[in-house]
Amino acid sequence: MIPVPQNPPVSNDLTRNILVVKHTEAVQSSSVDRPASHLTDSGRQQARRIGAVLALLTPPPDAIYTSHLPRARETADIIAGSFFGSGVRVEVDNRLASGNVRSTFIDARDDYLRPPEEDDDQTCWSIVIGHNTAVSAWFGEEVAEEFHAGDVLFVMVDAEGNIKTRRVKIAA
Repeated sequence: MIPVPQNPPVSNDLTRNILVVKHTEAVQSSSVDRPASHLTDSGRQQARRIGAVLALLTPPPDAIYTSHLPRARETADIIAGSFFGSGVRVEVDNRLASGNVRSTFIDARDDYLRPPEEDDDQTCWSIVIGHNTAVSAWFGEEVAEEFHAGDVLFVMVDAEGNIKTRRVKIAA
């Protein structure tokens, strides 16, 4: 049974809606090989569960942004495939990769979480596949420590720049 979060905070008002999803379970490897690690079978199943729930609860996103690292890219591709026939595009943003310096994550955060404007032609509904290092830079260490494989952070940014978040565990 797929647990379904009640009333996810996705709004059609003038808000920027972002789902930050931590890449799902990846193969444990040495620190040298860690950046190249791929998803485990369980990780692929987690990504399918997340995609199924999101496809039920939300409209297809304008885009899914991910780092170039295999575990994040695989998570993004699986989730994108859950929005059947909608043509959800997956775009690589290397600023989201673990191993970047904090200022790189802050630069990405400022782009993704900027307040929307009336004539905004930039994506206002997107999914970002992240790593703990990016989540820590965006929302603080406390949030990152509780952000595990398969967690989804619903983020809304209104026109005044107010940010609301809610963490939901979809895939165990």
